[in-house]
Amino acid sequence: MNIYNQHYEKVGYAERIGRLLVKYEGEWYADEALTKWNEIDELFEEEKDEKKDFISKLLDELGIDKEHQRKFAFDKVDEELEHIKRVWQIEKEKRIKPSLWWKGVADKQSSQTLNTNNNAPTLTNLSKDGKAWFIHPVAMVDYFPGAGIVTYQIYHDGKIEKHIPEKILPGYEQKYKYVYHDKNKKIHELGIFTVYVTKAMARGNIPQEHDVELINVKEFENGYISSDGSVKAKFATFNSDHNRWYINPSCFAGLLGAMLELNADYLGFNGFSTHDAKSVESQSHINGIAGDLRYISEKRNGELTWLSYSTFDFDEQEKFNTALYKFGWARTSLMYSEYFTYKKQSNTLLKYTKHMKKAPPNGYDHYHHLHICGFDFNLIINVQD
Repeated sequence: MNIYNQHYEKVGYAERIGRLLVKYEGEWYADEALTKWNEIDELFEEEKDEKKDFISKLLDELGIDKEHQRKFAFDKVDEELEHIKRVWQIEKEKRIKPSLWWKGVADKQSSQTLNTNNNAPTLTNLSKDGKAWFIHPVAMVDYFPGAGIVTYQIYHDGKIEKHIPEKILPGYEQKYKYVYHDKNKKIHELGIFTVYVTKAMARGNIPQEHDVELINVKEFENGYISSDGSVKAKFATFNSDHNRWYINPSCFAGLLGAMLELNADYLGFNGFSTHDAKSVESQSHINGIAGDLRYISEKRNGELTWLSYSTFDFDEQEKFNTALYKFGWARTSLMYSEYFTYKKQSNTLLKYTKHMKKAPPNGYDHYHHLHICGFDFNLIINVQD
């Protein structure tokens, strides 16, 4: 497996693996004796010998030469192995054996074929040897020349490309895919999201003639984390009483880029627009192009955090605001925050923000959330595939 692991680290190799069509014996097929599964039993002894050899060398390095101490260490290896072997036997009997349906169905299929008077529905044409073709359902889009999914390619340097295929794969007409390219040139598929189309709104929720597209951020509720945990992004909390979960697709790409820049899995999401592109309790949250996030807390759990709280993480917030700017935010207008005192310095203001506070009536303030806006759509590079 070492050679595969080495290749896996290369750029794009994971995607190429996903595009393979592989024919092999499925896990639902085996003989009654579980011959192929029993072959694993021998590996336990090999592993035990390897562990004992490793421990022996380690004990030598530590200068532990007393027989009873060495015996104690080796006995622990034997105990662990016996426990694993018992669990493995239970696994074979309780899970693997009951799931071996393939051979029985294939045999019934053969008898049904011989019995022309059988009125039962024709069974699927399963192979007698248990072998079948296996494919990656998402990666299969690459099997269709010119067809694919509209994909946002988000790069660690702030570049965002929107790739539009010549033809849309059937079933993906209202779907957008998001992919992140990290600084180590590894590729991360963040997910495929439904695109909702609705009438655009002007300030005051006045319907317009043209349409806008929206993504439901709730579809990203589970977030993303790479297999090694080095790249991640997630909203820790969702905090809207009006279901303001909808964001413009390009703005979503910019927000994801900023989150992945800091591996942010601790943000509190207060909302953008409603499903029909409307703003609630504000004039500016229309069409999914402006939204509210809670300020970052040192607790990293997405809880309500004021600029005046001792738990407010000023440094991390500054980094995040910088990342937002890097990925397209605060370019056409500054984001909204307000003056606060930090380290005895009054009138402190976060990067790429302006002071937005107004007394009642019709007042507003931003001491408990950051209003992100000013996304520059001209930074999105459209690529016709």
